[in-house]
Amino acid sequence: MPFWSGVLRGNSIPESGPAGEGDTPEGGPARPAAPAAEDSALLSGLAGVRMPAPFAPADPPPAVDIAPFAGTYTREGVVITVGERDGTPHLVYEFVGGMKELSPPLVADLLPVSESVFAASGAGAFSEDWMPVVFSALPDGTGCAYIGMGCAPKTG
Repeated sequence: MPFWSGVLRGNSIPESGPAGEGDTPEGGPARPAAPAAEDSALLSGLAGVRMPAPFAPADPPPAVDIAPFAGTYTREGVVITVGERDGTPHLVYEFVGGMKELSPPLVADLLPVSESVFAASGAGAFSEDWMPVVFSALPDGTGCAYIGMGCAPKTG
């Protein structure tokens, strides 16, 4: 049976039925690659909830120009560089400052899911199949990249 080191908390909102939240206080994967069959069956049986398929690139992938998203994105302790490598959208995720020693730079190819959503291939912290990378804009128009739970504004 799969084991996910963490906590599952549940809440009930009368209008929407049961809700659950996973947390990994002891480390380990931030998200399992796919929900365990037992979890899917339990949610389906108790709440009529169908688990979505794991996040992955589109098949076939749409044709997307990475140029509008190319550049440098910076947030506290992290610099993300987006561009192309051998004609393939690509990113380098680097810890900087006091976090520099946590990990060597994480390098990943980006496969399109939609016009502004890409799947980062497994590497380092992204080793759980695919990590969503979402490009958007802040209210003031500044481009930004969301990777994991962090938003990094475009700085260059």
